[in-house]
Amino acid sequence: MKEERIYIVFFSLLRSGLWSKPIDAPESFPLSASEWEEVYSIAVEQTVEGIVFEAIERLSPNFLPPQKLWMKWLVRVTKIEQHNLYMNKCISKQVESFEKLNIYPVLLKGQALAAHYDAPLRRVSGDIDWYFYTEEEYNKANSWAEKYSKEVWYVPGQSMCYSYKGVDVDHHRKMIDIYNPFAKPFLKKMISKEFGTGRSLNIEGVDCRVLSPLLNVVQVVTHVLKHLLSFGLGLRQLCDVVKLYSGYGKEIDGIYLKHIYAKLGIAKWVAVLHEALVTYLGMERDCLPYREEKKVVADWMMEDVLRAGNFGFFDKQYAGNAEQQIGGRKNTVLRVSKSLWRYGPYAPMESVFFPLTQLYTRIFKT
Repeated sequence: MKEERIYIVFFSLLRSGLWSKPIDAPESFPLSASEWEEVYSIAVEQTVEGIVFEAIERLSPNFLPPQKLWMKWLVRVTKIEQHNLYMNKCISKQVESFEKLNIYPVLLKGQALAAHYDAPLRRVSGDIDWYFYTEEEYNKANSWAEKYSKEVWYVPGQSMCYSYKGVDVDHHRKMIDIYNPFAKPFLKKMISKEFGTGRSLNIEGVDCRVLSPLLNVVQVVTHVLKHLLSFGLGLRQLCDVVKLYSGYGKEIDGIYLKHIYAKLGIAKWVAVLHEALVTYLGMERDCLPYREEKKVVADWMMEDVLRAGNFGFFDKQYAGNAEQQIGGRKNTVLRVSKSLWRYGPYAPMESVFFPLTQLYTRIFKT
């Protein structure tokens, strides 16, 4: 089938870009102009166009896309690089401003993850996310932002958002997206133990604090689950997990990480995630932090990811109905309900307490 062939090519290019290796499905090339347009659309929807372009640049001349599309892709990737350079400058300026106030936040996700890629500037970036370990620092940073920005807004769940030099910035008091209240004592203890082992990342000549390898992995993995439980997410976030796992390697105690996943009640879902990383993104099974006891199928989850696209904005299942639209996403209640039902067997406690927590915070604005 044509559609199957398109996805074979797309994933071959994605793996090539992720691992800086030649494509592993040369028999599926060359592509027609229309097929290349489909590959381009998938890459953009999944926000991995920069990674895929890395692979395209290594293709033999007879495999390349038409020149018009190649130029369009190059321009898009160049803009991604320019935006990332600008974001780096904004991050460094914010760090300097915070330090003058004796505030020392930790950079979450985004550019902290991009540093693990072979071509960091080609990873599509989102917001700047800062985590504040203490309530005092969080409130002080929020006061600074309120003076700096004309418009700030508080989001339920202890987060504040505003625009800084045209870039969206989020302040967070919550580091890890776990909603099961019975897992909170363990989580709090684990964060307290690991927080002091954080690292720094030099951005535009300024040292920026980032999470320790273990906390970084747990933060990113739980964030993936959070979005799968609601509207979905794109392949970029799965690529982030791959690059963290491969980048940290033996720095992470796999047995301890497996214990953490189990205590958080998400180990069964993580097994599916790991299978997806191996099957679709080319992660060597021996490079996973630990061996899974049972073989699982991840095709169903990858179908969810491919259908929903970047944070659920491309889900064609709901393209025709504008009812119950929130944040640009349509059929909110139906979509979230389906996600909770689908992932319930793999992360039961999160599937129960995630919607309850969302409802509670929206009612009481906490």
